[in-house]
Amino acid sequence: MSDSQSKLEGADFESAAQYLIQRLNQEIANSSLGKSSRNDPASIRVARTSVHVIAKDGWRQLAAAEWSRSATEARTQMEVRRSSILWRLMRRHECAVSITTDTGAVTLYRAGEPPRPIEVEDDDDLHATTIRDRATHALAIPLRDSSVEVSGMVALEIQRMHGAREDLDWSGVLPALLDELSVHSVALLAKPTRRPVAVAHLPARSASSRIVEAGELARVFAPLRDHLLIKGPTGTGKTYLARQIHALSGRTGSFLPYNALAFPDDLQVAYLVGWEKGAFYGADRRTLGAIEEARNGTLFIDEVDKLSARAQRLLLTITDRNATYSMLGTTKPIEVGNVRFVFATNANLEKAVSRGTFLRDLYYRINVLPISVPALEERRHEIAEWCRVLLDEVQSERRL
Repeated sequence: MSDSQSKLEGADFESAAQYLIQRLNQEIANSSLGKSSRNDPASIRVARTSVHVIAKDGWRQLAAAEWSRSATEARTQMEVRRSSILWRLMRRHECAVSITTDTGAVTLYRAGEPPRPIEVEDDDDLHATTIRDRATHALAIPLRDSSVEVSGMVALEIQRMHGAREDLDWSGVLPALLDELSVHSVALLAKPTRRPVAVAHLPARSASSRIVEAGELARVFAPLRDHLLIKGPTGTGKTYLARQIHALSGRTGSFLPYNALAFPDDLQVAYLVGWEKGAFYGADRRTLGAIEEARNGTLFIDEVDKLSARAQRLLLTITDRNATYSMLGTTKPIEVGNVRFVFATNANLEKAVSRGTFLRDLYYRINVLPISVPALEERRHEIAEWCRVLLDEVQSERRL
């Protein structure tokens, strides 16, 4: 057994990830990138390295080390935001991916091939993640499990003081990084998280790692503006979790629930955008839609898989940057404004996309930050706590 393997034996995920992060950063320090930074200490530095375990239904574990003098919660949230973009690109191309964040330039790194720049549609998103925390370059490397499936990634962020808009060539150091990961990735992915702790904004102080992971991800994702998708069977607390995400977000507006099953197909769009008086039979007064009522708040769209094709196309439009829409009965454009969209479903959206019942582009648009809530059958020990929380809510509402 090697010295590094002995240090990882018996360690929890966070400890093992931190050790791996140290090893990776040492490889960078010994590479041509590191040597160039020693010649000019202000030129390049590793700003942050993070290890992500991401299952098909969402993030499971996250560990990070930051070498900033002013590490803040906002930086953690921004790193998760950029990592979600890196993850999408890496999953799409099944290889290491680098980003020059100031220009949005993306390069693929495949074994045995020269680096290949590509054009992507995420340029606006990529650019938006850079100025606020000054990381100029990022690299995502796949973590593969025992079946060689991509089940996570390592994300490295570099701050380059000179030539920030120039692409950084990772070719010299990437083979050493891949060698290091090949030794540890399978073991790392299988490691348990540290013992669960109480999650103040969940209705359970559970010993189930899955629900603790969901709660921790909700806390990290809450202040972001990006779309969030909560997946889980009926009755698992998706709406409750969405409400808590809004409460933790710091938003000044309301939490507005919208259940797709509550409206017939031909009225789903109407209740989203609103209507002017006389827009259709029975429209006897002007009525604001859910989008406007959720301004500066959170619009929670439950059962998103039950939306009609027309409503899906509308969502694809309004969830884009700087989007506008019009109320029924007028062509006057209205800015979507500062609305946070949180979606929930108990369906397999990937299968719905394959069947043609859910728009592929909309799936990729809303699946930026997925959270999976475990089924109740996995959480029987929470029944008493759920009952207490629900009774407290009823007593509060009825002032008993």
